[in-house]
Amino acid sequence: MASLLDSVTVTRVFSLPIAASISSTSAAPSVSGRRISPVRFLEFRGLKCSRSLVAQSASLGANRRPRGARGGRIACEAQDTTAAVEVPNLSDSEWQTQVLESDVPVLVEFWAPCVGMCSNGWIRAHATYYGVNDSPASLGGACGYDNPYHAGFGAHTAALSGALFRSGESCGGCYQVRCDFPADPKWCLRGAAVTVTATNFCPSNNNNGWCNLPRHHFDMSSPAFFRIARRGNEGIVPVFYRRVGCKRRGGVRFTMRGQGNFNMVMISNVGGGGSVRAVAVRGSKGKTWLQMTRNWGANWQSSGDLRGQRLSFKVTLTDRKTQTFLNVVPSSWWFGQTFSSRGRQFV
Repeated sequence: MASLLDSVTVTRVFSLPIAASISSTSAAPSVSGRRISPVRFLEFRGLKCSRSLVAQSASLGANRRPRGARGGRIACEAQDTTAAVEVPNLSDSEWQTQVLESDVPVLVEFWAPCVGMCSNGWIRAHATYYGVNDSPASLGGACGYDNPYHAGFGAHTAALSGALFRSGESCGGCYQVRCDFPADPKWCLRGAAVTVTATNFCPSNNNNGWCNLPRHHFDMSSPAFFRIARRGNEGIVPVFYRRVGCKRRGGVRFTMRGQGNFNMVMISNVGGGGSVRAVAVRGSKGKTWLQMTRNWGANWQSSGDLRGQRLSFKVTLTDRKTQTFLNVVPSSWWFGQTFSSRGRQFV
């Protein structure tokens, strides 16, 4: 749930002179006869401001300040906003007008009432499923894994809402999902959990708006969904989820894509953190690493012509762990082929 804490207006940004008062009702200070406007936080009762820094700066004296140092500043700390500010809740219809289209910066608090599992790293969300059969082709999606079985993920996959998908950065990541049995005992299976791999994107206004920002939502494959929920007409269940490490068989897989001098590689079957943050490639004819850019999902492209060369890759995951895979692709490679790191894997 989102709550609108306050709208903050800053009329002009500047450093207050050392003798300036923090009172918004006092006259505006001046420097060398030039009048400057005060910074105002309009009716923001959730901040408690202190004179201590201003007083300390004043006691030093202007001539004793280091060269380039600014004058005293107002120090503010957040109070208990639930007690200091009347916090209105926002509905989906108000999100666009109150936040996205606001003329001034808006401070928003996202929260969810939660006890028990949330204190152990679990986060509340909801889950639905999309009606697919067991054909591998039906489980692909926005990450570019045309065949999740071939990519090493199997049938337990999910499309993530925008708040989780993060423009493809979460592709390949693993999430453990549990149905919230106390909240929905009719449809949830007690104690059941399933680990899914992020392979797709659930766009806004899909599933009756459950994938809209800022909601956390999993649109799961039916094999995964029915590991935690009963079959029936419910369609949507409350869940808890947490990010977990991915357990993969075999090595990291590099699938060569593109055409001509346009080189692109899809990286899959990544263990450990699972989702890739950065990739660099080096051909056997060169000595420097070329940084690759995310084309879409799990597909990374390079600007150089690497045909006819052995290829090495340096892969960094979103948890910042990095591994180098030397000469993992032979010089005889061609588009459409997949090569494995032969057991070398992230853990």
